Amino acid sequence: MSLPFDLRGYLASAEFPESDRGLSPSSSRGTPSRPSRAIHVPFEIVAGVQTQDAEAFRELVRLTYIPLVRFARTILGSRDEAEDVVQDVFALLWDRSAQWHPLVDPAAYLFRAVRNHALNEVRRHERAVRRAQRADGPAAVRDPSDASPSVLEHIIDAEVQATHTRAIAAVLATCTERQRTVYDLRYSRGLSAAEIAHVLEITPKSAAKLVGRVTHLVVDRLREELKK
Repeated sequence: MSLPFDLRGYLASAEFPESDRGLSPSSSRGTPSRPSRAIHVPFEIVAGVQTQDAEAFRELVRLTYIPLVRFARTILGSRDEAEDVVQDVFALLWDRSAQWHPLVDPAAYLFRAVRNHALNEVRRHERAVRRAQRADGPAAVRDPSDASPSVLEHIIDAEVQATHTRAIAAVLATCTERQRTVYDLRYSRGLSAAEIAHVLEITPKSAAKLVGRVTHLVVDRLREELKK
């Protein structure tokens, strides 16, 4: 995939508002549940991108890049990963620009594309973690006969943590993809119910109920797993 200009270089030199240039962690949180509503992409820009007009594409990037990175960061928890996802979406859009026909709102189209790409990254990370856990197998414990109490406590704590990690992975493997996504967003990435609502494009009330159901499900199954 390619772009008509170096995206990171352009963004570094572009005259963005100073408050957006840094993208501090606190500024990436608490965005509206429908962030695309605040962005207007004129039809002329869409038409220009469809014909691979580099200036139209540059204007699309200027209008949408920072909100898209903020949005992706609420899912991924990392600015670097968020920027990679947004750049991938823009590159894919440029390569397939002739087929880009957003039916209603071009900005909403981009937010959906970024959301799907970011969630794919979350799932890829989860699969990598599970593969690593399977490859590691049971934690190796050294002969503790000459170890001090503090070292013994560390070894025991590590083994208990490893046991819990394997149990949680086994439980999550029995859950649906949506349940695993909610669990990761809430407990691995620390998002609030309101932020999860923003990511999944549902109401905060629905997100809170979904988090509650997934929490109870995982806890109940984890208890059963640890009894084995």
